[in-house]
Amino acid sequence: MPCMHCAAAHQDNRGEPAAPYLGCSFGWLPGEDREGHLMTFTALASSHPAGASSFTTAMDHVAQGFEALGALILIVGVAYSLVLAVLAWRRSGSARPAYTALRQAFGGSLLLSLEILVAADLIRTVAVAPTVDNVLVLGLIVLIRTFLSFSLEIEIDGVLPWRRALAS
Repeated sequence: MPCMHCAAAHQDNRGEPAAPYLGCSFGWLPGEDREGHLMTFTALASSHPAGASSFTTAMDHVAQGFEALGALILIVGVAYSLVLAVLAWRRSGSARPAYTALRQAFGGSLLLSLEILVAADLIRTVAVAPTVDNVLVLGLIVLIRTFLSFSLEIEIDGVLPWRRALAS
């Protein structure tokens, strides 16, 4: 019997046709169908490929949202850094404080943007396409971005993290 919501022919855990509401991801309720067959989530997921596809699509959209947020933070960070640099230059009349303000403000926004982009990569790899190749690529991306973050932090602060307490 086709489902009233998605027109799919759902099956119970014995491979027999299931009741319309019990087999659909729109109205799934755990329990038994009309004939007393036990319905499980595994049986429902295997009989309704659109449910898994919708989760993958949703997680892909979440990852895209994180990527957009990372890009937005980077764009706003550049504008904010330029404004701070111009204000520092006008206040001091020298390019040195302006350069320092630009470097520190942009470095901070770049660090935040990198962290958000790592979160997007994690979501996409774990939830959307968890293959061994994708996990290895994610590991390499996280390693590179961690090195970049570490290098940027040293560049911004001007001191190694383990010497920070001695410098202040």
